[in-house]
Amino acid sequence: MFQDLYVALVTPFSSDGSVNIGKLKEMVRFHAEAGTEGLVLCGTTGEAACLTQEERTLVIETVAGEARGRLKIVAGAGARSTKETIELVAEVTSAGAEAALVVTPFYVRPGPEALFAHFEAVAEESKIPVMLYNVPSRTGVDLPPDTVARLAELDKIAAIKEARPDIDRITELGVLCKGKIDVMSGHDPNLLPALSAGAKGVVSVVGNIVPLDVVLLIDAFKKGDMERACLVHFRLFEISSALNVDTNPVPIKCAMNLLGWDVGGVRLPLIPLSGEKRKTMGRRLSALGFGS
Repeated sequence: MFQDLYVALVTPFSSDGSVNIGKLKEMVRFHAEAGTEGLVLCGTTGEAACLTQEERTLVIETVAGEARGRLKIVAGAGARSTKETIELVAEVTSAGAEAALVVTPFYVRPGPEALFAHFEAVAEESKIPVMLYNVPSRTGVDLPPDTVARLAELDKIAAIKEARPDIDRITELGVLCKGKIDVMSGHDPNLLPALSAGAKGVVSVVGNIVPLDVVLLIDAFKKGDMERACLVHFRLFEISSALNVDTNPVPIKCAMNLLGWDVGGVRLPLIPLSGEKRKTMGRRLSALGFGS
């Protein structure tokens, strides 16, 4: 069900700090034309933690309406408690999401058995497919592959976004899950190795600015053109490295603004890149062939 390029979309803000609906629609059209398979809304890159529920609903409804079936829509619905997570999944379903991205409960740090019970309860109540989201650098808890394998037996658990920069983890998920769910890389720099290890695609941050490159890499890999795939991989690795200067989504929003997208800033407690870091970002983008 899940494969190829899913872009972890930034949430654009207007000068007054509100969600920029016009820009959001423009971004949807851009990705529909670029060959992006789907959009992941209100996740880490979309600053979900700093959006109100009304704003998250507005983003999902706007994108789903503009996409008109041209892109698959996945929406973040993770929370600290199981009860709130189930409620969020129902809300994103009503807003038009076709699947829910559900992160491991943050702060409370449940163990493997508790994680299974949590996701089992969410899956039982969900009316749409669930993409598990493992990002221990953010949540403080890791979703073990053997637990994922057990969850893969449940009807509504369809995929996992694995954001650990660990190719062994991608391989382990493939071995244990036996193709019962789709494994998606959540770490741009290792996309080509992840594909080689069995990942079906990527939920990408860098895809916000270079979706064509990501699509080209995946296409080359599928066709067995490894020389071309490696060349694109090297370019994407350099771009991803240029974006690795601060907490996501601070760098990608800075890059998009430098490239003329005018997506606005980030919300506190994040702050924009400092003047010197912004200049360095501009120079690195220029060196990689982008305008600045």
